[in-house]
Amino acid sequence: MRVFQLVDRTVPVLRRTPRELLIIGVAAATAIASVRHHGMRDPGNALAFAAIAVGFAARFFAMRVIATAVAVSAAGLHVAYAWRSGGDARELLAIVYFLSAILVLGGRALVATFDDAPSRANFWRGLPRGDRRRLAVLVHGVALTLAMLYYVRYHLVAAGQPVPPWLTAGLLGGAAVCVLLLFGRASAALLAVLGGVPLAVMLLAHAPLAWSVASGAYVPMSVPAAARLAPHLLIGAGLAAALTVAAAAPWTARLLRIATR
Repeated sequence: MRVFQLVDRTVPVLRRTPRELLIIGVAAATAIASVRHHGMRDPGNALAFAAIAVGFAARFFAMRVIATAVAVSAAGLHVAYAWRSGGDARELLAIVYFLSAILVLGGRALVATFDDAPSRANFWRGLPRGDRRRLAVLVHGVALTLAMLYYVRYHLVAAGQPVPPWLTAGLLGGAAVCVLLLFGRASAALLAVLGGVPLAVMLLAHAPLAWSVASGAYVPMSVPAAARLAPHLLIGAGLAAALTVAAAAPWTARLLRIATR
């Protein structure tokens, strides 16, 4: 207990806690390492962690939830990579690393500093704790879906293959849901269901072929490029999209009940 008090005690000069400074430093280092390793061929990873560093430095009210969603997405991606590689030790260590990051981001002091911040822009603060937890599940589902779709697109572009319109629509729709959630708009849940259902159906329709490719079975070249090039990510995206719809459905039902009164 004493340790948690120390890591959440504000450092006078820096006016941030050791926990916050750790998160800022690790996020900034991860963004720099991503640029050094991938250059600008894969800007999404670097931008996500740079945003976490800046958001925590500025104490943006939604940044704890956003950072947790990024960590959940990264852990999910490395689960897919570990499956593809047959359990490569580096991928397994990455999973442990990001799961540990989720624990660090879950401190009560961080929740009080960020989620409960008395900011006029904080539309989540007035929600009951149970609703906020369910809302976080929706945020995590959307983020995981976006991460999987982003890297499916990355593999298609790297291989010189066309990006199907449904994949682009999924990325744009997921981004729109994130923006609406950030601004506290209940229509985010409705959009997550209306856009998430066809996306999940499309992704899961590819799942049998993707599973065959991932299992090493012979498949003809007529199989869609996404299933051939990124089968593990495609299956993961389908499951994440289904999770997003499941998380958004109760909110949508509540919204419809209110609208029909």
